[in-house]
Amino acid sequence: AMGTATLAAQAHGAQDDLALGRVLQRSILITLLGSLPCVMLLAFIKPLAVSLGMSRVFAERAGNYSLAVLLVTPCMGAQRAVALWLVSQKITKPRLVIQVIALPFHAFFTWH
Repeated sequence: AMGTATLAAQAHGAQDDLALGRVLQRSILITLLGSLPCVMLLAFIKPLAVSLGMSRVFAERAGNYSLAVLLVTPCMGAQRAVALWLVSQKITKPRLVIQVIALPFHAFFTWH
């Protein structure tokens, strides 16, 4: 995803919208494919923890947590690719607005 910023900025500077779109498409695809090993590890963390000699309680809690964050993993990579793609075009206001709106909710739910 880090190459996204450079490639997208070059395509934007050259006013090549086709290349700009391809950078985004490929970046999302690469981040989704790259997240597959992490998703697989999260999906099987409970039996893996048990096989490594961890306690049943720990394995159960780790398994529950990993299932809770399972779908977040590929989404974070795609979000990062889109964010870098937008920043390379100097589009920063939507991300700022989303963060300003989400921050109070995050603080509230983290506190309680």
